Amino acid sequence: YYTKAEVESIELPDGWRLPTMGDYEKLAENLGFNLPSYGTHTEQIKTITSSTRWHNANGSNTSGFNAYPAGY
Repeated sequence: YYTKAEVESIELPDGWRLPTMGDYEKLAENLGFNLPSYGTHTEQIKTITSSTRWHNANGSNTSGFNAYPAGY
């Protein structure tokens, strides 16, 4: 996790930006579920989850998003 100051100091290439919660919500909606899901929509969440690096989760990454765990 980053502080607001750390996020604001990140330099990105022209045309790029850090995703917002709204971006993740739109991604989930396009894949047929809502965020936060808190354990529901497990099969849909697996479509955005990497098939590696997770403890007790086996993602399929069929969407190509390839989400990795963070914040541990």
